[in-house]
Amino acid sequence: MTDQVTRPPLAERVSEKIGMAKWMTELYFQTAAIVTADRRYKTLPQYTQSSVLTTIFIATKEALDSDRAKKRAEKLMKISQEHEQAVKVA
Repeated sequence: MTDQVTRPPLAERVSEKIGMAKWMTELYFQTAAIVTADRRYKTLPQYTQSSVLTTIFIATKEALDSDRAKKRAEKLMKISQEHEQAVKVA
């Protein structure tokens, strides 16, 4: 007899990941609020306005990702150093 693994329904799998989509949407709208509040933004042509907003959003997301990656790397380095010290002591 074989054990059959069934995947949860698609709606359930999507709802597990929707938190990130909500976060990204909120990041986008907060970026838009900051950009549109700048008086220089209103003087730009329409296509440039959307380009500015998108560029800032992407740059912000990339900066957040690299910051998180740096913190993860530092945490892993600390764990590695602690492990090396524990091995030396033992």
